[in-house]
Amino acid sequence: MTRRPRLIRAVAALAAGAALLALSACPSAASENAAKAEYHYKLASNFFYDNNPQSAITELYSALKLDDHHARAHALLGFIYFGRKDYVRAAKHLEMAVTIDPNLDEATANLGNVYLATEQWEAAVPYFERLLSRPLYRTPYLAQNNLGWALLNLGRVEEARKYFQLAVFYNPKFCLAYNNLGRLNAQQGETRLALERFHKAAKLCPNYAEPHYFLGRIYAALGAPKEAARHYQRCYKLAPESPYGRRCGDAL
Repeated sequence: MTRRPRLIRAVAALAAGAALLALSACPSAASENAAKAEYHYKLASNFFYDNNPQSAITELYSALKLDDHHARAHALLGFIYFGRKDYVRAAKHLEMAVTIDPNLDEATANLGNVYLATEQWEAAVPYFERLLSRPLYRTPYLAQNNLGWALLNLGRVEEARKYFQLAVFYNPKFCLAYNNLGRLNAQQGETRLALERFHKAAKLCPNYAEPHYFLGRIYAALGAPKEAARHYQRCYKLAPESPYGRRCGDAL
């Protein structure tokens, strides 16, 4: 009568032990895969900074095969595809990165930039707002400028103005934000302010062609052909193969 309960208890103990062994093996395997994924990610980073993006992509896919929740691997892969103008793949991996780790600021910024590049203005807005909600974000002026650009293209002019002005307040040497303020001013018929902002952008960044194009247009409209030609020539000389450079060449 006593042997059967003892036998049952022994079998139960063995089963419990086997279950514990199986459970303990799972975290170990997951940890090992995570470590291997991190190794491949570091190799990818080295390849990327050595200007070997194709090898970086190979290592990043190896990392994600081992750990598909490696946020930084998704972020770097998305950034590489962004640089290649493969916007669909870039958005896919950057979205994965910020879903896995919402605090990954670089991925958040790059995802917003992908949406700007593809003119998905409404989609871009919350990502730049997310960055600006973080008091320790290191380059708020970049997010402010980019948010302003998205808002301007959505027709939300006064909100855009506010963010462009904040961008130059935070970084008084930020020529891109001055240029964008000039574009807003010109769009709103604020000619004096537009001239002031475009001249400021051109002065801060002497090799920046775009403000010279807009200065050329304004001076031509104001009946100052010599001043317009001077800016068109400067624009064309700085960037003859760029879209604005070609426009300036056509205007000469």
